Amino acid sequence: MTNVIPQIITPSSTPDCGWDGFTYIWASSITGYEIYELAIGGVSNGPNEAIKVDTSTNIWSDHGTSSPTSVVDNGTTVSLASGSSVCFVFIKPTVASWIGSGMGSLATVTWTPSFVLSGGYITATITGTPASAFGTGFVAANFKLYKSSGISNETQVSTTVEFLANTTTTSQIRTFFRDSGYIYYYRNAGTGQFLAPYINMTGGTTSTRKKVHSNFW
Repeated sequence: MTNVIPQIITPSSTPDCGWDGFTYIWASSITGYEIYELAIGGVSNGPNEAIKVDTSTNIWSDHGTSSPTSVVDNGTTVSLASGSSVCFVFIKPTVASWIGSGMGSLATVTWTPSFVLSGGYITATITGTPASAFGTGFVAANFKLYKSSGISNETQVSTTVEFLANTTTTSQIRTFFRDSGYIYYYRNAGTGQFLAPYINMTGGTTSTRKKVHSNFW
């Protein structure tokens, strides 16, 4: 898992280009810069709309081949435009891994999943505590919801990243149709850390259990 924060940039406004609901997510590092790509539902749309930040000056600029055609950093906000249309405006992060000791105050958050089976559907919830940590912009987690019927058969239930750095949300809920024969669980996509409990739909039975080690299937 990368140590770059923030991992996600949310807009303060998306006035003109139909980018409602879009975000920018960290994509890669190059010498002197961090690269962010436009994301739809938490999934990168590729490099064409990429932007970058100079890690020595904290100034943002264009890095893609498509929109935006201009990036204006006024010191407080950053505006991305395509021609005369303003597509995406965000407040410049004041907490970031390239600013001073940006990684020095990471909040300690305990993540707890829960699963409820009802009418053929599973409702999965992941919650972080203490909630007071979430307003700091220091939360660093990348847990995703997976299902597996064997060691080589792990698939992600949702491509949406459940939590990323700089989140201000203390919990997130997913409801989906359950498939028999699978175990459902949360795992940190970067570090591989599993969270207990999980829900076991194998063998025609349903149970939520505390996982005692990572090779639980």
